[in-house]
Amino acid sequence: MNSTRPDFASATVEDLAADPHKFGCPTFEEFAMLRQQYFSQYDEAMASLGETSKLFGDRHRTTILQINGSPVSAEHLETRLADEGYTHADINESLKNKNARLKKTVQLVDVAEGKYDVVVNFIP
Repeated sequence: MNSTRPDFASATVEDLAADPHKFGCPTFEEFAMLRQQYFSQYDEAMASLGETSKLFGDRHRTTILQINGSPVSAEHLETRLADEGYTHADINESLKNKNARLKKTVQLVDVAEGKYDVVVNFIP
């Protein structure tokens, strides 16, 4: 975080509405016009998690996401990792690079008859 920028965690909704740029956020109009700029990297990384079925074909049953061994939904993954100080970029980098700041393990679990679950465990 930029040291001259106020602490985002202490911002109220009113503070953000009054001056979103002060907190490094876009206005609603800017966000609506440039939505892909704000989410394209994250969407790309999360899409790669969904492509595990392409690697294993009909042998892939499901992809299970975890944080420190606890299951988490794809919808809550970002929020939970943000609580640990990680960003979209950290998640994206973790999925692409084994030497990323956010560590992860990937495990294939044989569930039955040659079918596998892919377990992706993020380790903050």
